[in-house]
Amino acid sequence: MKTEFDISDTTPGLTFVPLTNLLPRERRVIRNVASALNAAFQIPEGRGLVLHLGLGGERSNLEALETWVCRQMLAHRVLPGEESLAWFVRQLECALNTLEVHYG
Repeated sequence: MKTEFDISDTTPGLTFVPLTNLLPRERRVIRNVASALNAAFQIPEGRGLVLHLGLGGERSNLEALETWVCRQMLAHRVLPGEESLAWFVRQLECALNTLEVHYG
């Protein structure tokens, strides 16, 4: 059974693929997961999380969250979707708690 994403075993060190290199349906799934996380955590508009969750060039916290979802997906070989949303919630909660401890 083919999954929505084809995470290749030939790139074990890869932790980021630019969203522009993904298929439109793949970008849509990542954006949907990021939007769900954004709403669940009530992340404010702005760029405060760009350096912490993104790569630094994102224009908003939501874009940084999309980058974060993509990086988590590749680093942990987790496919974004409804069935993995709880995993992404736990990971983001840990990341945000770490930020709060360090920068609180």
